[in-house]
Amino acid sequence: GGAEEGGGAEEQRFFYGDPSGAVQGPYGLATMTAWVEQGALPADTPVCVFGSEGFSALREVEPLASALPAAAGDTASTEAASADAAPAGGDGTEGAAESVGVAAAEEERPAEAPSSERQSKKRSRAVAEAAPAPAPSPAQAASEAAEPEAAASEAEQEASAAEDREAAQKRLKALKVAELRSECERRGLVATGVKAALIARILEAL
Repeated sequence: GGAEEGGGAEEQRFFYGDPSGAVQGPYGLATMTAWVEQGALPADTPVCVFGSEGFSALREVEPLASALPAAAGDTASTEAASADAAPAGGDGTEGAAESVGVAAAEEERPAEAPSSERQSKKRSRAVAEAAPAPAPSPAQAASEAAEPEAAASEAEQEASAAEDREAAQKRLKALKVAELRSECERRGLVATGVKAALIARILEAL
């Protein structure tokens, strides 16, 4: 009978009740079948075909029941729990209507794998976030250490330049105006003006 229903089965969509009692779906047949084959949805999972009323155990719903792993017959002991997981509603009509409303709201959301797969994704993300930051490379550490030294050497150069300037200023002050003028002429500078102006010009040219 399964082959004869194949054409219509592709259109089928399903809701299912998760362990917390929440209704998930609707999901297409291919998605639901894959989860059943992986063992993510056990045989006692409450399932409702889109557009129908009430939930039934997955093992009673074709074509999903055909996809159950061979060991699915051992789940009879959990049937009581599946009854608790089914939505509230005396004859299932209210639960199915509510499910359709949920479906409309979640229509655009991509299918999520059941909780076990989500938890493994969370774990791998947590491991990635906990990874330590990489240590700086030797070259980077060396360049950081060299920066203070470079700053110190610049300061020393400035200090020695200032000392040289002071020494030159003292030497020039000791000269006579005529000697300063000849020094200016030798350097190609203007040789007129008072002694202070001549000294200033020579210092700028040093």
